Amino acid sequence: MGAKVEYGDDEVTVSRDDNGLIRSITADLNDIPDAAMTVAVLAAFAEGRSRISGIQSWRVKECDRLDAMTRELSKAGAEVRCGADWIEIDPNPLQKLSSSLPPPSSHVRISTYNDHRIAMSLSLLSLGPKGMAVEIEDPGCVSKTFPEYFKEFFRLT
Repeated sequence: MGAKVEYGDDEVTVSRDDNGLIRSITADLNDIPDAAMTVAVLAAFAEGRSRISGIQSWRVKECDRLDAMTRELSKAGAEVRCGADWIEIDPNPLQKLSSSLPPPSSHVRISTYNDHRIAMSLSLLSLGPKGMAVEIEDPGCVSKTFPEYFKEFFRLT
């Protein structure tokens, strides 16, 4: 998606490339379905339409994650479609993380469906266009795998 990745002895640093853009992606992410949720959120800020396939396992997790991600990314202004094992995200008008344009909504309330990965991945929407507030319903659902997630997220941002 265009990031610069630098490996150290005991760390990895990921940053935007020199032009600051996130490139769209078309990929089968069957081997990394949990990480694919983060890719889907990044796709909401990419330059162009992204398609993630091979994620049929999203349908049989804590909730139907394909349906949930489609609904919640749509709330934030992306155009999203899904099928049996894929999701397609057209970011317009969320295209640029540094956009000076106002977001489609100044407040987005994200439903978590009591799913820790929905809450954690969609929290990244808050790093998007300036002025868009993201409210996560039931943030405590992250306690299943990372009880301190939001504390760490706020510390890093």
